[in-house]
Amino acid sequence: MRFPFPSRARLKYKKGAAAFADTSSDVLRTSLNALKESAEGFPPLKGAVGGVIAVWDVAERAKHSKAEALRIARRTQTILGEIAGAVPDPTTIDPPILDSILRFTDLVYEIRRDIEVVVKAKRLTRLTHLNRHERMLTDMRDRLEIAYNDFGVACTLRTAMAHHCTSRNISSIQAKVNGISSVLVSGISHLST
Repeated sequence: MRFPFPSRARLKYKKGAAAFADTSSDVLRTSLNALKESAEGFPPLKGAVGGVIAVWDVAERAKHSKAEALRIARRTQTILGEIAGAVPDPTTIDPPILDSILRFTDLVYEIRRDIEVVVKAKRLTRLTHLNRHERMLTDMRDRLEIAYNDFGVACTLRTAMAHHCTSRNISSIQAKVNGISSVLVSGISHLST
């Protein structure tokens, strides 16, 4: 019994075919732009070529909006993974940092809901709402990065403050230990004389 799996040679050929399709797409696009620029003497041709280029641009933007939504979703997962990896035991988190994590998580879920609208939209809906989706995606990406940066700064400041308080406490304890040590040394030397 033979299975209809492609051989390795055909798989490599398909990769080459995809690269060829990308190259031919670029060549076709460049040719259309050149034809549009050279059609000054024949306005109907220039208008037709301009229309084809405009439709092509809209199709590329629609494809890009879905890809951008998926990129934002992957970035969100990466950020959440970093936070989860940084906190091995959730019971040891300080309440202010926990509040920051919860606020950030709420924003992530809100962005996730908005991303699902773009990703699950049908092709025609993506085309008709293209500008709105692009604005939404730009806004989501900016909000996510700003919130992540704010979260990082807040956690760093809280950690620095905790470190400063700990250092101050250690210095205080060290001074007390030195005081006790000097009293013990003087007491021992007093006893030995």
